[in-house]
Amino acid sequence: MIISAGESMQATGLQMERGPGFPHWTAGFLLSGLTEVVCTHQTYQLPGRSAMILPPKTPYRLTILKPQREIWMIFEPRPRLLQALLASEDPAGVT
Repeated sequence: MIISAGESMQATGLQMERGPGFPHWTAGFLLSGLTEVVCTHQTYQLPGRSAMILPPKTPYRLTILKPQREIWMIFEPRPRLLQALLASEDPAGVT
């Protein structure tokens, strides 16, 4: 079930942080730009045409390194999709 979704455009230098208590899955589909994400003690640089899926209660911090355009979604997966998401080898779900 999709709880909320949208498209955003952000300028270089924007920083955002989410604490450990957020109860829903989060997906971000970076269409253009470059974003640095720090999550689960790892740092990732996501260029345009990247996706990131984070489980509930996963804290992260992001910094926009180049102006970005993103489609994002906050959701609760159906049981079948949940099994696939939990089977991911990368705890941050970065692709």
